[in-house]
Amino acid sequence: MRTISIEEFQTRIEAGYETRFIEFKSGFIWNDDDNTWLKEKVIRAVLALTNTRGGGEIILGIREGEGHQIILEGMTRVQVASFEDYDTVAGYINSFSSNPIGIEILKCFYKNVYFIILKIIEFKDYPTLCNKDGKTSKILVKNDIYVRSLRAPFGSIKAGPSEIKEIIMQAADKERQGLDLRGYTKARDLAESVNFVERLKDL
Repeated sequence: MRTISIEEFQTRIEAGYETRFIEFKSGFIWNDDDNTWLKEKVIRAVLALTNTRGGGEIILGIREGEGHQIILEGMTRVQVASFEDYDTVAGYINSFSSNPIGIEILKCFYKNVYFIILKIIEFKDYPTLCNKDGKTSKILVKNDIYVRSLRAPFGSIKAGPSEIKEIIMQAADKERQGLDLRGYTKARDLAESVNFVERLKDL
């Protein structure tokens, strides 16, 4: 688990509220069954961020108070230690995902308390579907697609028509980039140029 500087952490919370790319959650012990509801809310946010262009981060140890004001509660050493086993945490999250999700676990010690940051990478090739139902009521539903909402108040939502359109465009952009890297687009453009020159000869 990599430790980030106080300055790096401050840039993440300087807005003072959640954004499309930053979500806050209270701290908890990862392997405590009493925290299943909160754990599944975090997993839903992970799935949402990997479907959001550019990905994003979930900061644990922060909750929202009245008026969406953030409260820096932090996390205990025991809570932080429960996230040290990367394979266990990432493996469990990925069991809910149709695609492997790129996850980095970071931590910071700020104002005498700890915070965990889950850094989530945008999907590589295809959008991510929820792979199975969760244990708590309708937080994680098999075959749902989650994404961060396009407008405030930002949240991890089941994708609607506008979000589905954006996800399709993301996947199309990735396919186009892949073709470019493999030279297909250049070959097609060259063929069209040669064909155009040949047709000019007939004029």
